[in-house]
Formats: sequence, structure tokens, C-alpha cells
Amino acid sequence: MARHWESVRKFNKYMRDPGNYKVAGKSPDGKVFSAASLPFDVSPDLVALVAAGELKHRDIVLQTLVYPNQEATRHWMSFCEGHPDEIVYAEGAAEPGPFHLNFWFTPAGEPLVVRLVEELKEMGSKSEPTTSGTVRR
Repeated sequence: MARHWESVRKFNKYMRDPGNYKVAGKSPDGKVFSAASLPFDVSPDLVALVAAGELKHRDIVLQTLVYPNQEATRHWMSFCEGHPDEIVYAEGAAEPGPFHLNFWFTPAGEPLVVRLVEELKEMGSKSEPTTSGTVRR
């Protein structure tokens, strides 16, 4: 398990380094978006940590919240960044339609994920464009 945790930490460190991001485009309102190339596929490590009971995984679809929604996207990203020890990895699908998120979290992070989902449900179905809903932590 130590090897899997090390891979997740290495991945997160890379993704949190602003120097790894490049301009990816502009929104219709002129806002600039950046993105990073993924250093490697962290999925096998997450699967192993879930199988060992060290992490939990939730695949959540919010039917009442429509993607794209810039406010909701910023909210879940900021929330996860504020709880990196509990919510170890999160990603959102970038396809139009219902808001779709995946979370990998420690047992201590479960109440935080529940709280975040409730907060997102309250945001309703605003449709403010954003160019990327996929952020990997």
C-alpha cells in the first residue's frame, strides 16, 4: 500500500504545481483557462487503495445541477483543495448534461463529501459556461 500512497502523493504534488500548467484556451467572456498534462495514470493506485479499505470512492451524478456550471465547478474544486488529507482525489466529467463527479476519500472524508454534495444540490441548475470540468487531484 505504501507504493500506491506514494504514487497518489506524487501525482497530487505534480498537479498542484502551477509551473506544470499551460494556457488551454479562453471562454466566450475572455477568461483564460489553463490545464496540465497528466504525469501518469493514477487510477490503478486509487483502485488498489479502495480495495484495501484505505480509501472510499463515490461516483455521484447530480441530476438537478447541469454542467457546464462555472460556479459549481469552482466550488467543488475549492472545497476539495481545502481538504486534501480527507478528499485525496476528485474529478468531474466535462460532458454537457447532469453534473458528474468522482471522489476518492479517506473514511474521515466521508462527511465532507456528503456536505459538498448537499452544497452543490443547493446551487441549482445555473448554466454558466466553463471550458473544463475535469480536474484531477
